[in-house]
Amino acid sequence: MSTSKNQNLMKKEEDKSYLIMYVIVSFLLVAVTAWAILNETVDRRPWKNYQKRFYRLEYEKIKQNYEKERANFESPDVQKKYEAAKNKLEHAWEDFKKPPIQNEYKKLSEEQKVLNRELDTLRFKAIVTRNESMEKEYLYGKNPSEHIKHEIEGLEEKGKEFASKIKDLEGKIAPIKARLNDLKHGIDKYTEELDAYPAGMERYTAQLKTFRKTRPNLQVYQTYMEDLNIADRCMSCHVGINSAESVSTEQPYTSHPDQKLYLGNHPPERFGCVLCHEGQASATSGVKKAHGEVEYWLTPINRGKAAQGSCIRCHLEGKEVKGGEVLWEGKRLFEELGCHGCHETVGFGEDKNRMIGPSLKNIKNKVRAEWITAWIKDPKGFRPTTLMPNFRLSDEESQAIAAYLWQHADERSIYEQMPAFDEEQLAQGNFIFEQVGCMACHAYEKEAVRKFAPNLSRISEKINYGYLVEWITNPKGKEPLTRMPNFRLSREKASLVAGYLTSKTSKGISKEGSIDAGWLEDKERARVGEGLIKRYGCFGCHEIKGMEGLGKIGTELSAIGSKHVHLFDFGLLEKKILGEAGLKHFTENIGKARQAWLRAKLHNPRQFDEGKYKKPEDRLKMPDFGLKEEEIESLVVMLSGLREEKLPEAYIASLTEKERSIVEGRRLIGKYNCTGCHQLDLDRLYLAENIEAVGMIKLEEDAGVYFQLWEDNEKLGHKAGET
Repeated sequence: MSTSKNQNLMKKEEDKSYLIMYVIVSFLLVAVTAWAILNETVDRRPWKNYQKRFYRLEYEKIKQNYEKERANFESPDVQKKYEAAKNKLEHAWEDFKKPPIQNEYKKLSEEQKVLNRELDTLRFKAIVTRNESMEKEYLYGKNPSEHIKHEIEGLEEKGKEFASKIKDLEGKIAPIKARLNDLKHGIDKYTEELDAYPAGMERYTAQLKTFRKTRPNLQVYQTYMEDLNIADRCMSCHVGINSAESVSTEQPYTSHPDQKLYLGNHPPERFGCVLCHEGQASATSGVKKAHGEVEYWLTPINRGKAAQGSCIRCHLEGKEVKGGEVLWEGKRLFEELGCHGCHETVGFGEDKNRMIGPSLKNIKNKVRAEWITAWIKDPKGFRPTTLMPNFRLSDEESQAIAAYLWQHADERSIYEQMPAFDEEQLAQGNFIFEQVGCMACHAYEKEAVRKFAPNLSRISEKINYGYLVEWITNPKGKEPLTRMPNFRLSREKASLVAGYLTSKTSKGISKEGSIDAGWLEDKERARVGEGLIKRYGCFGCHEIKGMEGLGKIGTELSAIGSKHVHLFDFGLLEKKILGEAGLKHFTENIGKARQAWLRAKLHNPRQFDEGKYKKPEDRLKMPDFGLKEEEIESLVVMLSGLREEKLPEAYIASLTEKERSIVEGRRLIGKYNCTGCHQLDLDRLYLAENIEAVGMIKLEEDAGVYFQLWEDNEKLGHKAGET
């Protein structure tokens, strides 16, 4: 019974149909296979579509250029000129084919052939003689002997003889060549002129034929930089990056801007794209992946001016490079603002003969007691063009710092009061001030832009008259590291200049000592001031007695461009700062997030304390430099280029001794502002009739403007040195 039951069950299973299931599974298998093939050949290889479109655009561009050239060639004006050139060539041929000219031409041609054969033989013998001479010189160097010496002398004589014969032959051939050319009646010239008209059209015709004949292959283009172990495949999408002409303004079909400057000095086959623009150069399966704009990728793409930050990784020796203007402006600002006074940064602050700010050891002699607190609290309130930042100090803090500086300065030794100057003496002071060239470095108007040295419009509110006289007489006697030169003025002349400077703004200023400044001698206040000076690192820029050996208070910035973003303190503003950069989380684009933090820090250094309770000593202390947007961008680009990873020597731009000397010379010229008085670059005047004059402009007060030529100018009919 059970056996028959089992047999019935087996029969039922055998009668079951799995057709629908097999159809579904087969369909799924086919679909998955098709998806896998599509994903592998299309989705994961977007560069193929970019290359196809690029070659299509390139073909269309050539076709457009051909049509343009054809239209130009077929225009009435060009056709008229073409026919004229054609007629000239035909007439020239007719003249050339005349029997007398043909006979003379053939005769001279034969003579030229004979002479050329003789010349070739002599040149060959001269080369053989020179080689033998070099061989003998080598043997003589290894084993000197009189025999070899005589052989060398004989060969040299032989060589001179050949040279003389060659010169004679060339002298005979030259007039024959000239006569042959005359006999042709300009055939070569007219042929060249005629061929030039359809040349552009023919060039594009040849390109179109080549394009149709040999279809470009779709392939991955790769530059492998062995020293860095990087496979750069950017050109697989940016196929036309080093093309002479862009086929489209759309990316990735454009060619690189300023090719001669960038690609000429950094050929892609050696540098790739990644050294300047970064990104994930080996990725080819998607645009975002290739650009490194994916989570946790440490070096996402640098676009536009941001790519200039990479220049500093190769160009280490201070030579300013064309095309890196934003970066070099950032470097200049970093040095000029004295950022390295607080932040240790390799390559900055290496001039040990220069302090960022003036020494404060002699402050009692130098400044008026009633001025010092207002300056410490708000430097730009007194002088808008000053480089000193605002530390956002309270009145009490400013007074405490002033008290410490006052009590730790050298005792006052200059008590000279300003005498009463009459109008004639003030005019003399004004004349001396302008004559010696003070205005080359100093501005003297309240609204003037920042110049090389401090603005002197409110100098009388700040400085003691007696100190100013001694300073003008001998600046280095007061401050050995100052860059101001000694103008070798007598004390009488120095007092006239000091009187002129202080008289201009002395109206309404209280007499020195009339305001009670006894608080400057308060010991407890000075003790508080000492702590504030150590906290804010004033000794990083200024020489302060008792603080000469203290170190820098800020974070080292030598590798800020490689610093991990999670180590930056965004405070409670992470969402706001990243949102302004188009990010939700810093991992989306680490480079953009780092730059967003740097930008925010430079714009408002202490904003990250907002909404947080902190003890006073734990609060952020970086001062506000009042930077403009373009200055912030320059600094962000420069700081982003300071990396921990060092490139191999093969990629570092090394300077010759001459170039190194030029860099150092330019640094010294900038340090001492030589260009304030001297013109170091040539001017160019563009005159009518396409005349360009190179030289130097000399200004004469009464006679007008004179331009001194630096080189001969035939069009003007003047020689170098003439005006």
